[in-house]
Amino acid sequence: MAIRYSKYLRAFYDRLKAKKGSGKAIIATARKLLGIIYNTLKNKWVFEDFANYKLAPQCAL
Repeated sequence: MAIRYSKYLRAFYDRLKAKKGSGKAIIATARKLLGIIYNTLKNKWVFEDFANYKLAPQCAL
């Protein structure tokens, strides 16, 4: 699903699919996306990769 919205992940998926096949490319892309999500949450970054999806900055409580 993420490869539909992210040019970066689509290029990564296509590159791996050509080398290793679609099954391994799907798993590797999912793992890469999970790493992006983890680092985004851990470092409190604002995710702005997808064109229509943006997170607003959090307010300090």
